Formats: sequence, C-alpha cells, structure tokens
Amino acid sequence: MNEEKIFPKTINSLCLYFEINNNKQYSDIQKLIKELRPSIDNLEIILFITDIEKIDNILEDYKVITKKDFTFFGKPRNNLLEYLSSKSCQFLISFSGKLSKKGKKIVSVINAKIKFGMENSNDIQIFNVILKNKTSNINYIEYYEKLNPYFINFVGNI
Repeated sequence: MNEEKIFPKTINSLCLYFEINNNKQYSDIQKLIKELRPSIDNLEIILFITDIEKIDNILEDYKVITKKDFTFFGKPRNNLLEYLSSKSCQFLISFSGKLSKKGKKIVSVINAKIKFGMENSNDIQIFNVILKNKTSNINYIEYYEKLNPYFINFVGNI
C-alpha cells in the first residue's frame, strides 16, 4: 500500500474503535494496524470485546474494554469514563457496522474533532461523517482507504 494513501502525513492523531467478538475480527484488526503503525505517531486503538474469552493474545498497547467496565445498568464505570474523556484526537474512526448501546457510550465520550462511522440511522447523531458499507463483512483496510479523501479534505480545515 502507498503510505500517503493510507495515512496523509499531516494528520496528528488518530483513534480507531472496534467492537469485536471473535479471533477472525481481531486478526483483521492486527493486519490494519500493521499497515498503519509505521506512519502514525499518535495512534490509539480501542477494542470493545463483547466476549473476551473468545479472543487470544491481545496486544498490550490496545485499550481493551469489556462488559466489566460497565455497571449492571450499562453505564460506564468511573475509571472508564476518566480514560475515555482524557482521550483527544484529530480523527476517530469507528469500524463497527452497528454500534451497541455500550459502543455508543464509548464513542460519544471520546473527544475527536471529526468522528467517522458506518451508515446506521441510530448512530447518526454520534458521527460527523458517515460512509455506506455495502456488506455486513467489514474489510477494515478497504474501509480505511475509503476515508482517505475525507482526511485530505478535513485536515486543512480543523
């Protein structure tokens, strides 16, 4: 992949959000991160894992959020709220086709100048830019590449 196509050099910080529940999704995320990591200085990866027992060997530099980070009533615990509200990035990208209720809470707390998400009428108030995804199987690298024109367009205006 062309490095400039993957990540324009003028972007200062990027937060990637994923909701996953199996090793295949986790493996696909690792492929994307391997492509992005060399060209990004400030990259934050946040994983909301719905079933932690199904995921093997999670890397330490990922922020892992599980159901245990929420109260019985679905509210984020204080330590999670503190962590998320301390995050500030130029762009946040959600790679979840449909955010769970907890995912909506996670994404809405993170401070990002521009938030990108996939089309879903329930999530429209959370994101600044929404892109269509024609399939339920998300190819993370292809989806990221679709965002490149938006990065180039927004980077000079924020």
